[in-house]
Amino acid sequence: MKKAALLTAFDPSAFKGGIEVYSSNLIRLLGDFQVATDVYHSGLAGGAHGFHNDYLGKLYLAGQMLKEREGDYDIIIANSFYGFGYFPPGRRTFTVYHATHAGFAEAVRERVSPASYLQLRRIYGDLCEGAGGFGRTPIAVSEGVGRELAAWYGYEGVRVVPNGVDTDLFRKRDPLLARKKWGLPEDAFIGMYAGRWEDFKGADIVEAIIRNVPDVLWIIALGTGGQQPALSGRDNVLLFEEAESDALAELYSAADFLLFPSLYEGFGYVVAEALACGLPVLSTRVGVAREVFDREPFRLLSLPDWSGGREVLLSSCAGKIELLRGNPLLREEVAKAGRRIVEEEYSLSRWRTRMAEALGL
Repeated sequence: MKKAALLTAFDPSAFKGGIEVYSSNLIRLLGDFQVATDVYHSGLAGGAHGFHNDYLGKLYLAGQMLKEREGDYDIIIANSFYGFGYFPPGRRTFTVYHATHAGFAEAVRERVSPASYLQLRRIYGDLCEGAGGFGRTPIAVSEGVGRELAAWYGYEGVRVVPNGVDTDLFRKRDPLLARKKWGLPEDAFIGMYAGRWEDFKGADIVEAIIRNVPDVLWIIALGTGGQQPALSGRDNVLLFEEAESDALAELYSAADFLLFPSLYEGFGYVVAEALACGLPVLSTRVGVAREVFDREPFRLLSLPDWSGGREVLLSSCAGKIELLRGNPLLREEVAKAGRRIVEEEYSLSRWRTRMAEALGL
């Protein structure tokens, strides 16, 4: 039986996050091709590493642990820059880029300190992602990330394999049953936000819209990490922390729209999951939304980017919420089109086929 090594930040069997879900899907895919996978992550690293940044030091040690055993493996795969410590690569190696720190740094440059920008752009970006891509085949999880790899790092021959969503799990459930289960009024107009609560995701915009549009009932489904929203006590807000995927699908089905004014995404699972559940999405053109929102009828739901200023973005959010509220036929049209696009282009089965081809399985 062939063997693969996967270099990642955290143990995918113990942590919940987009990359951990991706890693679990990848391990299952390799297993279906009779390839056993060993996972190397920061939690396995012990001892001195000499780095001022303990996180980077542990990732470096994880890569060095693999370097000592690289002869045991037929294929090596790293998530993002997490494989920078495996250097230089001595086996057939792929790096899966879920985003680029260079692209992220430029997107948030005006909202972080100069020191934070330099850390993102130069240390995590140029140094770690650069080393993590040296002598390896780059795989991008979206067309946007593929373009960033070429623009920021000069990579050629990038293989684009868009992320996949489990369309059997993320599908439209009965809205009335979902509302009844979660204690939501049948006649309410319901907005939703899902993901980490942080300003880079547009949480401050969502919070302002909640205040400015009080006659919308809001579902806030918080992801792992991030801040705690200052929304407790508001009558029009229901908080759900670390909801499992099945519960998320039910909440998507209960809502009337998703608001996702993020500054930057590599792919943006939340957008694809919501569309798979037939939920209209109001989003900035980030990640997968960059491709989807170039089409009709999604152009109507596209939010302006942050360069136009906070007030322009807030005004657009409020206007498009009212557009959806007053146009149930548009909501129905978007729901059908969104589900169709995810089934055809971003399903888990489609990802498996593309990823197997990219890895030469």
